[in-house]
Amino acid sequence: MEQIKKDAQIKIKGIQKIDNDSDQTDLYTQGKFYKKNDKFYIVYNETPTTGSTDGKTIIKVTPNERVLITRTGMLASELLIQTGKRNVGYYGTEFGDLAIGISQAKIDCNLDEKGGKLTVEYDIDVNSSFLSKNRLEIQVDSL
Repeated sequence: MEQIKKDAQIKIKGIQKIDNDSDQTDLYTQGKFYKKNDKFYIVYNETPTTGSTDGKTIIKVTPNERVLITRTGMLASELLIQTGKRNVGYYGTEFGDLAIGISQAKIDCNLDEKGGKLTVEYDIDVNSSFLSKNRLEIQVDSL
């Protein structure tokens, strides 16, 4: 059964730690939020802030099990973050796609039909060499 796609205010805080350095990115945008087949969907259009204007991001959440982040457009990417498994995804750059491994995932999903918070922690490696620890905090408020 298709759920009503609600307009939503979306706040994303991304923290990346490499060695002793930490970098934080904050994004505030509007998009859509809905639940379908026990999965939550957070959808928003890319903006110049995210580095692209021709695509969209879809975050598909299976609560506390997996998060699939798909970006379409010029800087397309697909990252599957899953507890207890290492997955290989791709991340689009202006120079071509980069294959990256994603592991050590922790997913804390406090979403319901009205919105809520999703926190995801994971490690990224390139060619099996550790690159960074990452944390995404996504706050969704239905409008």
